[in-house]
Amino acid sequence: GLDSMVLDEPQIVNQVKEAYQCATDNAFCGPLTHALFQQAIRVSARVRTETQLAEGRVSIASVAVGTFGKGIFERFDDKTVLIIGAGEMAEETLTYLKDEGVIKIVVVNRSLENAQKLAGRWGGEARPFEDLEECLVAADVIVS
Repeated sequence: GLDSMVLDEPQIVNQVKEAYQCATDNAFCGPLTHALFQQAIRVSARVRTETQLAEGRVSIASVAVGTFGKGIFERFDDKTVLIIGAGEMAEETLTYLKDEGVIKIVVVNRSLENAQKLAGRWGGEARPFEDLEECLVAADVIVS
């Protein structure tokens, strides 16, 4: 939340919840750590419900594409977009880029299989990580 690049960006809270679940599942969470995680999650929920932060919520991806990207490019339909990585943020960023008309998408990831899955969902091309340098040279927009 509050310390995110984008105020009330939900990815941070989700990462905290996932870390807490992982620590609990592996018995790495002692009584103090357990209490701290629970309190952090409660405070996050309270901030969202008792303030207006969640209204008009934006994400880092939406700001990157909508504010930053559109400040540089008038249009995206003639740009080659390189996505480095195949996780949640890459997926979310592609949502906004597609809304802006992106056609040419290249996905590079250490796991070619994951790159292929993401590229397949968005009509893009998957490339092996070894091709990263070549892809960087050819890209107009790079998301990492």
